[in-house]
Amino acid sequence: MLFAALFLCTAPALAQQASYEVVDLGTLGGRVTEPLDINETGQIAGYSETADGQFHAFLYVNGEMQDLGELGPGGSTGQALNDSGVVTGLTGASDGHAHAFKYENGVMTDLGTNGFSSNGADINNAGDVAGDAVGEDGRRRAVIYRGGSVIDLGAPASFTTSAVALNEAGQAAGIYDDDAGSHAFLFNGSSSVELVPGRTSVVFGGQSINAAGQVAGGFDGDDTSHCFLFQGGQLTDPGSLGGGYCLGVGVNGKGVMTGISANANGERHAFSYSGGAMTDLGTLGGDLSIGYAINDAGRVAGESSLVAGGDSRAFVHVDGKMIDLGALVQGLTDLPVVESVAFDINSSGQVLGRYTVHNASDPTIPFQSRAFLATPLGTAGATLFDKLLGLLAGIGPVGGLLDIVTQARDAYVTNNLPQTCSALTSFASQVRELAGGQIDLVRAVLLQTEAVAIRGVVGCK
Repeated sequence: MLFAALFLCTAPALAQQASYEVVDLGTLGGRVTEPLDINETGQIAGYSETADGQFHAFLYVNGEMQDLGELGPGGSTGQALNDSGVVTGLTGASDGHAHAFKYENGVMTDLGTNGFSSNGADINNAGDVAGDAVGEDGRRRAVIYRGGSVIDLGAPASFTTSAVALNEAGQAAGIYDDDAGSHAFLFNGSSSVELVPGRTSVVFGGQSINAAGQVAGGFDGDDTSHCFLFQGGQLTDPGSLGGGYCLGVGVNGKGVMTGISANANGERHAFSYSGGAMTDLGTLGGDLSIGYAINDAGRVAGESSLVAGGDSRAFVHVDGKMIDLGALVQGLTDLPVVESVAFDINSSGQVLGRYTVHNASDPTIPFQSRAFLATPLGTAGATLFDKLLGLLAGIGPVGGLLDIVTQARDAYVTNNLPQTCSALTSFASQVRELAGGQIDLVRAVLLQTEAVAIRGVVGCK
């Protein structure tokens, strides 16, 4: 019951078109690209087919797709990245197994253990990686890779256990399987806690936990499926939109959850849940929609049907309106687009998604996956902020600069000019203090130049 929703989501329709620029990310020389994660600076990780038919992990930066290579035969995939552009995933290794890796400053480092397989599923800004690894007993265990050590999260492992999401505090959400089915758990930094004891439950992907340790997911009741929000050691059941089905998929930094729920008519719609109230986000005209990710401004990325039973189309829900991104995606190709989905969104409102084209001239892979990035237009200042964030890539959270720029950009997008200018002033002061020390002089000059340019664009006095 829980898994059905994610695979039944197909179809799009009417929509109010907002101003978005949609671009195709390209490939590594082949026919297929799978994007998987976007960070706050607009960098993207995933995997793509190379000219010789292999799949390699990539890092998309400043409009270019970089091939991250592999550590051994078998290819590689980029699963997630942090705000400094450090990527994790899995790669073929020389021992014939797939190993977790961390890619940083042009170097791919093997996190796995020879003779066993492992996987990197998520990474935080400290560089910790959450995922799983097969131990000497042959069981797959949920782990965190930190500073050269492998931390076993202590979740049961009758069959398989995996950590799928990691926050900045080192807390991880994941799933373990036993004879009854799947069970969601939270690693709180010292031990693992089952979130819905006595019931089968699930969490999905990197959007399922926020910085405060709140976790979104779903569990099976006696005759219905429920969504849940776990916070402060307590499980909250938000109810539904009126029907007997609900599944939480993503939660933002303010504890607002999105996912899919049935209404009184039996239709399943995307929702947002906050302050004890669940809001129906509607559809693009059909009977089905789902929200996969929500940013702190409350914008939701997902997919919806245009007509009942129709194919899926990517959307972003902004200020009470569901915007059809799928219609814009069709303009990227001369081939027919059979479906599209938006599954991630950052704080500036950039939406990451996937679309599938039907290429009848290629019988080996007639349905080919492509990647798109949708960026809100009409925010020249926001574009400059992205450039500034790009200059911060590689520095990490030094002096809180990344947080300051993010605050300034969010304030600008919401037309809060005083807060925007105040944050920029704070940023400039912080850069001056760090110049020549934690930040080299050349980069400090570039950061100051960009900050001055932004102040001019947004109208700071």
